[in-house]
Amino acid sequence: MEYFILPQMSLGGELTYMLGISSTGKGSVESEDWDAANTQVENTKTETGGSFGFNSANFGNRLYFMFYF
Repeated sequence: MEYFILPQMSLGGELTYMLGISSTGKGSVESEDWDAANTQVENTKTETGGSFGFNSANFGNRLYFMFYF
């Protein structure tokens, strides 16, 4: 929305609403740690499950003052 207060000046505003969808497939994570007590490297592999997410709470707004030349 924009409203001209003078021929080359305006006040305006915007309202935004966004939807978000995310998806992650199955996989695994490998990590390596140093065990100082045993002075050795420990490897760990962890299986991860898939996930799906939906987000609809992303609102935004903006007010502005514009000059046109």
